[in-house]
Amino acid sequence: MDDTENTSTIAPAADRVRRWLEASLGHRITAFSLILALTISTVVGLGSYIALHEVVRLAIERDMSYRAGLAARNVEGVINLLYRDASRMSSNTLLVRALTQPAGRDEELASFFSTYSGPGGLSAVASVHDMSGRPLSGGATTPMRSYEGAAWLRRVLQLGFTYSEITAEGNRRYLLIARPVVTPLSATYHGILVLHAPLDEIFGKAVATIFDDYNKRLVSDRGEVLAELRWRTLAHPVHASHAVPLDIAAFPGQLRLEVAGEHDEVLAPLTWLAACYAGAAGILLILLLRLARRYGARLNSALAKQRLG
Repeated sequence: MDDTENTSTIAPAADRVRRWLEASLGHRITAFSLILALTISTVVGLGSYIALHEVVRLAIERDMSYRAGLAARNVEGVINLLYRDASRMSSNTLLVRALTQPAGRDEELASFFSTYSGPGGLSAVASVHDMSGRPLSGGATTPMRSYEGAAWLRRVLQLGFTYSEITAEGNRRYLLIARPVVTPLSATYHGILVLHAPLDEIFGKAVATIFDDYNKRLVSDRGEVLAELRWRTLAHPVHASHAVPLDIAAFPGQLRLEVAGEHDEVLAPLTWLAACYAGAAGILLILLLRLARRYGARLNSALAKQRLG
C-alpha cells in the first residue's frame, strides 16, 4: 500500500470523526471529556511508572551491590584468618625454642608443622626459613622455596614488617605472607615464617556460603582477574563491584569483588513492571471508551429533550 492509498483511507475516517463532532454538542462534550480523562491518566500513569521504575531499578542495584559486598567481606575474613595464623605462629614459643636450640631442631620443627592446617580446611602451606631466607622446615610435601636474596627479606628482618605479595605459579595465584619469628620479650629475630595459600581456594571458601547464580571474580587494582567463579557464559552481563575492606597495611594493593548476572534476568522485574503498566493502560482505555459511549448517549438524549422542551 503506497502513500496515496494511505491518505485515501485516513481521509474518510477523519471526515467521519469531524461530522460526528459537528452533529451535536453532546458529541463534542463527550470527546473533550474523553481526551481530558486520557490526558490526565497518561500523565499520572507515566509519572508513577517512571517513579516506580526508578525505585525497582535502585532496589536491583542495591541487591547486587549487597551480594558483592557480602562476598567481599567473606574474602576479607578468610585473608584475616591467614594473617592471624601467621602472627600467632611466628611468636609461638615452640617454634622460637626450636630455632634457638640447634639440638633436635629438625625433629621439633617437623613436629610443629605437621599439625598445621589452614583455616576452614584451606590448603595453606606454612614454612620457616633462616635469616638468609633458606628453608628449614615446613608442612609442604614438595621441596620448599628459598627466599634467599628476596627484595623484601631485609625489611622483614631489620624492621619487623609483615610482608605480603600475590605471586603467580603456573595458572594459579597465591597469597604469600612473611613474618619474622621473634622472641616476644626481647624482640630478637630468629628467622622467617611464610604462609603460602592459593587465591582460588581463598575465594572459593569466601563465596561458598552465598547461594545465587551470579558469576563472581576477585580483581586486583590493576584489573587482573585473580580468582573466578563462573557459573555460565553471559551474553549481556550486568555488573556490580565492591572493594574488599582489608585493614592490613602490608597487603599488596586493593582488591575488588565483582558479581555479574544476565541482563534480561537481573532486570526482569522492570520488564514485568512495564508489562503490568501496559496491561493496566489497555484496560483503562477500554473502560474510558465504554463510559464515554454510555454517558455520551445519555448526554445527547438529555440535550435533545432540553431543546424540545
